[in-house]
This record gives sequence, C-alpha cells and structure tokens, in this order.
Amino acid sequence: MRLPVELLLEIFRHVADYEAGSHSLVACSHVCRQWRAITTTSPLLWARAVNLTDDSEEWVAMMILRSAPHLLDICWNYTFNCAEIIHGSTVYRRDVLTAANNISLAFATPHRVRSINLHLPLERMTEIVARIPRFMPNLATLVLAGYGSSEWLATSIIPLLELRAPALRHLRIENFGLSWSLFHPEGFRNLRSFTLCHLPADCRLSLHDLMACLVGMPLLQVLVVRQALQQSVRPSSASRISFSYLHTIILEATAMHAVFVLESLSTPRLRLLEVHSGYT
Repeated sequence: MRLPVELLLEIFRHVADYEAGSHSLVACSHVCRQWRAITTTSPLLWARAVNLTDDSEEWVAMMILRSAPHLLDICWNYTFNCAEIIHGSTVYRRDVLTAANNISLAFATPHRVRSINLHLPLERMTEIVARIPRFMPNLATLVLAGYGSSEWLATSIIPLLELRAPALRHLRIENFGLSWSLFHPEGFRNLRSFTLCHLPADCRLSLHDLMACLVGMPLLQVLVVRQALQQSVRPSSASRISFSYLHTIILEATAMHAVFVLESLSTPRLRLLEVHSGYT
C-alpha cells in the first residue's frame, strides 16, 4: 500500500531539515518512482535542505538549481574549534574557501535570497560582506556578527550601506565596522528592527549620524543601540523624529547620549525602555 503524497511530503520535509538533508533527499529519490517524482517536483524541499557551508560547490549549485524559484536562507556560523590545530591550516583554509564560494553561488541569484545571517571572524566577515549584491529585492533579514581582532577593520571600507533591499525588515550589526558615510536611507525604509552592538571605536556613529539613519526608518518597531556611539559632544539641538510603531528601545551609552536620543524621539506606542549608562 502506498502512503498518501501529503504524508510523504511531510516526512520529506523533516528529512530536508536534517544537517545532511540534501544528501538524504537524494537517497529518498532513489527508493522508487513515486518518491522520485515527489522529491524532484517539490523545489521547496531542496530550498530547505541547501547547506552552503559543508557541501561541495558542485553539490550546492545543483541544490540551488533544484530549489528554484523558492527563496534561500544564507547562514554561516563559524566558530573556531581548534580545526587548525587538529587538522592543519590547509584543511581549515579549504573549508573556508568552499563555504565562501558556495555563498557567492547563492548571491548570484540575489532575487532569491531571503535572509543572510553571518557569525564570522572579522577577516572572513569583511570578505563575505564585500560579495553581497547591491540590490536584493526579497532580502528580509540581515545579521552580521563579527568576532576577533579589530585590526582587520583598520583599512576596511565596506559599501554595505549602499544596499537596496526594499523588503528588509531586520538589520543587526555586531562587532563589525561599516562606513556610515555611505548610508542611503532608501535602502532601509521598511526596517522593523534595527540593532547595533559593540561597534569598533573607529566605526561608531555620531549622534548626528544615528539621527540621520533613524529618519529613514519610519516603520521601525525595535531599536537597540549598545556601545555603538562615538564619545562625541552632544549636539545643541535636533529635530524630533516621530515613530508611530516604535515600541521597544534599548540603549547602552553615556547618560548624555541616552538623554539626547530619548529627547529626539517621539514614541507614543513605547512599551519597553531599557537604558544602561554605566560605560564611558
């Protein structure tokens, strides 16, 4: 007795969500004609199973092709786990290069990228961010969380803020430097959540820069700024910015900067306000 197609699809969805999902799906497609017909005509299964960081470039290219036209989620959470010591630096570099090239394959179809979530050493982050296309019409989430020595940021000028992403809803930048002079408000007009955390000293925003960014985010709902502002002199005055939907503000800044930010924002729907002013 054959299982109903709906039940098989549900089983295959669970298969696709495993770490080696794409390989398991291929194995399932070889079981019988019915399973092959279901898997090969269900691109969403392959979109769920794409693994950009562990599989070969040829395999990832095939998965991206099979998953069309569904959107892709790009995620690379690379944590140093002594791979260089155990396996040798050559293996480490090869694995990193493969992952970087696989991500570039996904970037080759920018209209299909739904989210980018990168947690990388700063030198790798700089390399990958430089490959992000300038127009990504369906990008909804962008998370850049770097770690490691800030020396890599000394000469890095990343034009990420020229990105045009009309569907972008969530932007988080942590421990990673950007050139805020390149900020273009049209690229972030539909943001709902804007988070800046622990930016390198040379890449922090002035109060003026922060206000200039916020003016271009009329739909903002959540604002988080933690150790991301320059130790600059407070401006004498600023135009008050009205936010109809902003309900959460979390600030970690000097008392002077926190007061200035709060005085500059009109937030009739504010429900959560958290301020930390202990650092200098």
